[in-house]
Amino acid sequence: MFEVIPNWHPVFVKFGFALTVTGALSGILLCLGIRPLREPLSHFTQIALAIGAVALSFAVVSGLWAFATLIVEDVAARAAMTTHRNWAVLAATVVIVVSAATLAAPKLLEVRGWALPLLTCVILLAIAAAKGAQVVYRHGVGVFS
Repeated sequence: MFEVIPNWHPVFVKFGFALTVTGALSGILLCLGIRPLREPLSHFTQIALAIGAVALSFAVVSGLWAFATLIVEDVAARAAMTTHRNWAVLAATVVIVVSAATLAAPKLLEVRGWALPLLTCVILLAIAAAKGAQVVYRHGVGVFS
């Protein structure tokens, strides 16, 4: 397999984030009562959340690998990595549970209250992404000059 520098983590993160957020937002529209294109949008939501959850699983595994293998001597950078890791694991866990529930019971997309868990996925992913951006852009972790 060819090598991706610095590691595979950013590749999986991009797919997992994009698919999960678009799937969750379309699911929120369904929960709030959008009627046109209900059936295809429901299928899209389920597929996007499922593939997003799988991609986020790979992102977590590759992120844990990166966390364990990257040599970071800056204490602030290591603390930022730890914070990002904790938020990302929490976000991925919630996404996997919500995605599994949506796949197991598609009728949840017709319940207004199900918009809250979907919105929670988006918010947690946004926080984890912001923490990850700080690791890269503020501390320069994973950036080679």
